[in-house]
Amino acid sequence: MDFLTLSTRISDCRIIQLIELISQKIKKIERKRRKRLSICPIVTIKNLRESNMNMIIKNFTAFTLISCLLLFTTSAHAESEIYTEYFSDLAVSGYDTVAYFEQGKPVKGDSDYSFEYKKATWQFSSQAHLALFKANPEKYAPQYGGYCAWAAADGRTASGDPLQWTIINNKLYLNYNAAVKADWLKDAEKFIIEADNNWPALLK
Repeated sequence: MDFLTLSTRISDCRIIQLIELISQKIKKIERKRRKRLSICPIVTIKNLRESNMNMIIKNFTAFTLISCLLLFTTSAHAESEIYTEYFSDLAVSGYDTVAYFEQGKPVKGDSDYSFEYKKATWQFSSQAHLALFKANPEKYAPQYGGYCAWAAADGRTASGDPLQWTIINNKLYLNYNAAVKADWLKDAEKFIIEADNNWPALLK
């Protein structure tokens, strides 16, 4: 898998998600329209036309709204120093970034132990982990803001999966998926040097 393929797959996923959202919205509106018609069996041509026109307007509105939201969130993520998922401000998808170092595994954070850092919300599984992060966030935060380490080496941004993690020289790295991580590990030192040279300029 090359970087072009990776980027294409990410774009394809966003398009598929958009199509699914629009399809769900249209089906929901159509179900409501059919329900109204079943309640009122005597339907005039005028009422039918009005019903169809309302459905078209609603579908167009749903499409426009979803498209605008997708464009807005894509732009926002491209400029953010810390990767967060759509409609969320949670760093590392809500996982406890200190746990990778202290427990050697991914552990979900708790909203009771939260901390704002670099315009993102970081959650931890305990007060002790929260205190460690506050004392030295650069030590525990994933490299490249939690974006995919392999993509960063090529001057790109892609989401980092908190389950696809690696610690090298006491630094935490996340990758897009298991396949990307496996390829990255084949020459991790080279990729790290390249990503370090690209970061954070690739965010611009």
